[in-house]
Amino acid sequence: MRLSVLKLTLAMTLGAILLISGSRSNATPLSVSGTICTNFNAGDVLDIDYFTHGVRNLNVNTRAVICALPRQPLPGNFNTGAFTVSGSNSNGSTTSGIVSSFNQSGAFLGSANFSSANASYLVTVSFPVAQLPTLGFMSTFVTLPASGAGVFRGVTINQ
Repeated sequence: MRLSVLKLTLAMTLGAILLISGSRSNATPLSVSGTICTNFNAGDVLDIDYFTHGVRNLNVNTRAVICALPRQPLPGNFNTGAFTVSGSNSNGSTTSGIVSSFNQSGAFLGSANFSSANASYLVTVSFPVAQLPTLGFMSTFVTLPASGAGVFRGVTINQ
């Protein structure tokens, strides 16, 4: 009797886990704060300023940051993966960057550029499934405007 109850409990628990986790056809967006970014050039370390909501550049010249983008494998029924970058600009400044994809060996697979001079922006770039292998890597290289005139808030990985 006790073994039957244990088996039933185990079956119900596994069923609940599968129900909660959903099927592979659903994907969960991942949001990454701009605070994950780091200065691209070692000498710029003192120019990069972090907030709880993003990163900015304090130098009078533009500076670049690089950000790792964690992601899940694409569900089988997806043909593309989308990446939405977000931030803000002031004083007519522009934030630009490039999102890049690499395979597990580090070979370049593809990239997509973004740029915005809007006071607040959300820009989405997409990649075909062939450029998003299960064991691949993603990063974004962002050029921050000078003198604190822009904050890169982060990236939402919509897959």
